[in-house]
Amino acid sequence: MSSDEVNQAIAAGTANRTVVEWLRQRGSTLIVFGLFIAGVVVLYRTLHAVDVHQVRLQLQAMPWRQIGLAALCTVGGYLALIGYDWSALRYIKRRLPMPLVAFTSFIGYALSNTIGVSWLSGGAVRYRIYSKVGLSGAEVALITAFCTLGFGIGEVLVGGGALVLQPDLFARYVGWPADWVRWGGALLLSVFLFTLLLRSRYSGLLQWRGQAFRLPESSTLVGQIGFSVLDIGFAGATLFLLLPDSALGFPAFLAIFAIALVIGVLSHVPGGVGVFEAVMLNALAPFMPLEQVTAGLFAYRLIYYLAPFLLGILLLIVGEAFLLVRRQAGELSGALNETLRITTGVLGIAAPFALSGITFIAGVLLLLGSSVPVSPATLALLEDLFPVEIVEISHWFGGLFGAMLIVVSYALWQRIRAALWLAAGLLSVGALISLIQTLDYDRAVIMILGLALIFVSRDRFFRRSRLLSGLTDIRWLLVTVAAMVCFTGLLFFSFKQTPYQHELWWQFAINEQAPRGMRTAVIAGTTFMLIYLLVAIRAPRYRPVPPSQADLERAVSVIDSQNSPDANFALTGDKALMFSDSKQAFVMFDVRGTSWVAMGDPVGKDEQEIVDLIWEFKAQASREQGHAAFYQIHRATMHHYIDANFALLKLGEEALVDLSDFALEGAKRAKLRHAHNRAKREGLTFELLSPPHNASLLDQLQAISDEWLSDKGVREKGFSLGFFDRDYLGRCPIAVVRQNGQLSAFANVLITATRHTATIDLMRHRNSADNSTMDYLFIELMLALKAQRYAWFSLGMAPLSGLTERASAPLWDRFGMLVYKRGKRFYNFEGLRKFKEKFDPVWEPRYLATDRRGVSPYLALADIGALTSGGFSGMFRK
Repeated sequence: MSSDEVNQAIAAGTANRTVVEWLRQRGSTLIVFGLFIAGVVVLYRTLHAVDVHQVRLQLQAMPWRQIGLAALCTVGGYLALIGYDWSALRYIKRRLPMPLVAFTSFIGYALSNTIGVSWLSGGAVRYRIYSKVGLSGAEVALITAFCTLGFGIGEVLVGGGALVLQPDLFARYVGWPADWVRWGGALLLSVFLFTLLLRSRYSGLLQWRGQAFRLPESSTLVGQIGFSVLDIGFAGATLFLLLPDSALGFPAFLAIFAIALVIGVLSHVPGGVGVFEAVMLNALAPFMPLEQVTAGLFAYRLIYYLAPFLLGILLLIVGEAFLLVRRQAGELSGALNETLRITTGVLGIAAPFALSGITFIAGVLLLLGSSVPVSPATLALLEDLFPVEIVEISHWFGGLFGAMLIVVSYALWQRIRAALWLAAGLLSVGALISLIQTLDYDRAVIMILGLALIFVSRDRFFRRSRLLSGLTDIRWLLVTVAAMVCFTGLLFFSFKQTPYQHELWWQFAINEQAPRGMRTAVIAGTTFMLIYLLVAIRAPRYRPVPPSQADLERAVSVIDSQNSPDANFALTGDKALMFSDSKQAFVMFDVRGTSWVAMGDPVGKDEQEIVDLIWEFKAQASREQGHAAFYQIHRATMHHYIDANFALLKLGEEALVDLSDFALEGAKRAKLRHAHNRAKREGLTFELLSPPHNASLLDQLQAISDEWLSDKGVREKGFSLGFFDRDYLGRCPIAVVRQNGQLSAFANVLITATRHTATIDLMRHRNSADNSTMDYLFIELMLALKAQRYAWFSLGMAPLSGLTERASAPLWDRFGMLVYKRGKRFYNFEGLRKFKEKFDPVWEPRYLATDRRGVSPYLALADIGALTSGGFSGMFRK
């Protein structure tokens, strides 16, 4: 085989691996999109014979009493959802004010049910709020798992119970005798309930895919089951009341509803849109007219989803306005101050997502204004009020601004401030356009609500990133395509009676609604394509290249302005630097495979710039088809990563010594005092040398370093560890220990100008150094830094320290503890912690934040290990 053929084979193999990796990373997203498209296709075929005018007439004919009863059932359903959190708090034996629990739960579920952000009502919003009132991250995780498990149990009981009461429904589809279905279902439900109650009675565990979950006490379990049944029952009753009378009883209907709900949830399509409706329409078609079912499903979406969403928006507006008035009035004291502090947390997490959701909905509504025919009476009124040219232009701009609102909603999701004012302008014009299009005041009201939320929550949007940052994320691209699919599908459905002719494109008249819809579709599609083309051809803003000397000098000023001494690792030169727009903050990172790994939190003193860089780094990694990870982040910044939808894994704990309290006197320092005195008797002396350092000193240090590496049989590391480099060491103070006048050990000291915290990086000594040398170096260095008024000294991290072995703990914690205790052959984790314990430190947790899910975070850890060790092979040798 020739060299060209070999190169072609290698290129083909690389391309195949790239495609496989791309599919592996985005396969779940593509599957969800495929399920959505399948649902839309099934819907279109099912409704092929349905006339949209008949659906509108059915909606208009619904009596107010029927709508009012459905609204009451909706209220009952959301009260049951609040009960989820209440019973979950009982499960972890914590008590919180009921108004806080109710407000947080309602806002979360109202948003997530409509815009499909299940994690918003789960981990993120609960963590941000409940952590403010004293709950730990583990407790919040238990609450989320408890609610999810409760919903699943409720689905089984409601669906199974309904089938027991109405076995004919299931028997018709599987061909089994109805009695078999009834008694078989009764037996399975009895065993299911008995097992749950028995295991909860004796504190049993449920295990699923390696995860263990401790069942609550029987009273709490029964309560949660009750709330789950009420939730599903009230939701089903809402839809049942909106449907026409039929031979199908409520129990049988509830079985269909529960199955459709489960399929919608499992599809992961936001809100189950399309999938839920397709299942319900096909299941109910034998019992009632499709026009009436379609009208009922549409009304159900409005009452059970959109109305609570808008009410949640209104509550956010009122809450933000109240906070704004109180702040300006200065009435923030006592109990009111504490209540407002907690409420601010709720609004802070919910407002950006709510505004993103209402902006997206507004954009879709502007498009749908051209896809649904209006009544002849409305057309006549439009003709009296506006010239046909104005009506036509309103639809053109509806397509343009609708597409732009959908795009801008993603920037609002990311809290980009520039998007806030663009959205305000688009919503203002959109409200006017919606009135001219079809005289729809309801669409205008929704857009005005969006404007009000922009006004009161404008301080929540602080990112100064580019407006289109991260837009090429395939998930958002598919959401955009899904919006266009809904628009064009409804357009074809509404005007399927109009035969297509080329002349339609050029027909301009007040009653020519199909041509207007076609032109709007072209304008909206073109707008989307131009925006995405602009993003695609734009050169990437950052490239992972080594920093220049100018970059390093710029980084020095940023490092000195903040408290973390680990920021000095940027000066090793082996990591790329991504600066903020102002150049007052940066991320140091490297790339391994598809992992974009940042070392520590973004460096800087401005919190807004730190948040901007978290989102920008994630967007840049996504643009390059990679995954972002932040290695060794601090607990104080966790909420920023949760907001950006990162997963968190605990890596270990960092030992911090309070220098104001550090001394050798007292009984608890006896061992340190003994080691210090012994070192002095052996002729050891200490000196802390400030840069610049002369070449002779660096030559001696390199000799010690080479001897240490040879004696230990190890290689230089990188990324999260420093290495011997003259330029790097030339910037740092260096602590040296001499024995009888001869240089025997050294450590470079990492500091910042704030004198908040100091630490060391390289610690190396001669083979002949006394055994107490390193203890002596640490003691003398801390005493010297204390004299210079440094507040803290970091002894570095103890990997895997502080994890838990509980059966209900995450898999990572249990695996980490196994390695921590049994992995002495490879690394003495326990010994390292015991060494640091001698200095009586405060232990602070450190985490990995990654946008990977499932087992993928472990792949990120493998890539980090390879970066630190110079490749995967380096992870298994010294």
